Amino acid sequence: MEDNFGGRLSYVMGLRGMKQKELAQKADVTEATISRYVNNKRSPDIDFIRAVVKILDVSADYLLGFSENTHINKSAVSVSDVVRADKYSLMRNDGTCIAIKDERQITALDDFFKMVL
Repeated sequence: MEDNFGGRLSYVMGLRGMKQKELAQKADVTEATISRYVNNKRSPDIDFIRAVVKILDVSADYLLGFSENTHINKSAVSVSDVVRADKYSLMRNDGTCIAIKDERQITALDDFFKMVL
């Protein structure tokens, strides 16, 4: 994950399983605006930051780089947020996504999520 607003926004969107188009609709901005924020081509204004904090349930301090704690509640991220089309998609710390398709790994992840959620 990049240590800038765009990287942090992209990371939290990934945790939430939210695409740029969906965030744009919920934040009442264009998809191009979200793309500019994610790619650090534009700096967000305070109204957008407030909207994102509410929509993504994330700390403004995290988005702005003042904290490493996203303040995302464990209960707010459910298995259904992670499961996609009978496989798991996991977001790594560097922002890349890993698709898990192996049945043994899926079973292990199912067991893990039952234990922690």
